[in-house]
Amino acid sequence: MAVVENIARSIPIDFILYVKEHPGQGLKQWRSTEFYKKIHELPNVKLIHPSINSQDLISKCSCVVSITGSTGFEALFYKKPVILFADEYYDCLSMVSKVKNLTDLPNLISKNLTSFEFNNKEFNALMNSTLSQSIPLPYFQIMKDALTVSLLQRHEKNSILTEKEFNNFYKKYKNNFELLGKEFKKKLFN
Repeated sequence: MAVVENIARSIPIDFILYVKEHPGQGLKQWRSTEFYKKIHELPNVKLIHPSINSQDLISKCSCVVSITGSTGFEALFYKKPVILFADEYYDCLSMVSKVKNLTDLPNLISKNLTSFEFNNKEFNALMNSTLSQSIPLPYFQIMKDALTVSLLQRHEKNSILTEKEFNNFYKKYKNNFELLGKEFKKKLFN
């Protein structure tokens, strides 16, 4: 909540902060209704349903502020300035600002709204490097299924059921894990 409040206080008075919960939050556990009510009560903040398409929001926004995750990276495809609170693999780009201290937030936002310049050369270099190091995996589906098994483990008292679900998860993605291991081994020893 503190992050949302600080961003809301740091944006220009004629701007609106749109807050969207991570779509995977529901797989873990939604935050308390009090949390969402507090956001809703902030005068220059609008709470957006997690099912709303992020690309639609990004394409219309002036800047993306993200704690962490892929939304900031997606914003770069729309040539939008990005402000992050945590480390990300793309934070080396000049188009990405990192919050080191909350007192810097108003200046970071102002700078990104008034003097942002997108650097195609940097972005293309990152993309080429990323693609050359990538392997095709159903990453988001694996993570979603892993989270489901993890939640089952935490909440289910039946360890046999948990073990069965984990074995099903492993069998489903065995080829992906083997490919990942093979590629990782190549990187280590070549």
